[in-house]
Amino acid sequence: MSHWWRTHFGDVGKQEAFGYLVWLIAGVVIAIPEAWSAFGDGDAPWPTISGTIGEIEYRHPWAALVVVGVIVFVAYYAFRYPTEEPDTCNRTAGGRLTRADGARAMVPWWLFFPAAATAVIAGSIITRASDPHDKYALGRTFYGLLGLFWVVLPTLIAYPRAGREAPFTTLFQTLRNLERRLRPLAVVLAWGLVVLVIHLVLYPWPAIIPDLKDLHDTYQRQRPHQQLQPPPGTPPSPYAP
Repeated sequence: MSHWWRTHFGDVGKQEAFGYLVWLIAGVVIAIPEAWSAFGDGDAPWPTISGTIGEIEYRHPWAALVVVGVIVFVAYYAFRYPTEEPDTCNRTAGGRLTRADGARAMVPWWLFFPAAATAVIAGSIITRASDPHDKYALGRTFYGLLGLFWVVLPTLIAYPRAGREAPFTTLFQTLRNLERRLRPLAVVLAWGLVVLVIHLVLYPWPAIIPDLKDLHDTYQRQRPHQQLQPPPGTPPSPYAP
């Protein structure tokens, strides 16, 4: 085990390692309420992420196009490097873009995460108080704020800019680092994104598969067993036996 760890992660730098930690925490923050809703027998005050998105797509079918676009965007940037790089940037041995002049002005990232948690909690409390019986309204607010403050904004903070660089990598760079160190992970991520597209666009797939089978069986039972006879005077078909 120690040999495997040294082989795959022995040369991990501080920024890359901190990126793993930051995005692991973000994943846990999102996964805990999602798991509570999915496996809590309806005890959670909000629906699952897929249930929230499915409800939005039911009310606004065009939202499915946005969902597919977002997933394609994530897949595109998670599995490739930029084709063009700024003149002031170089790549490290780990594949991360860095400024050629070595500037590393730390952004105050440690102030962001407590503010992010406060914003998500406060927004959810306000939504819950305004309409305590609408779980989907709370889900839209809760998951929307989670996505904004724990995915989108940290990615923007971590993106290298002139004279400023966060101590952790972006979400996309973190995924690319993992794919480079663990090649099978790329296949797992691709599989997960494909499943996610089908699940969200055809929500609640795959739970609807038994329903479709039952509907098909019901239709088969209701079909007449004898073919309808043609009206009188209809000439016989030349293809009739």
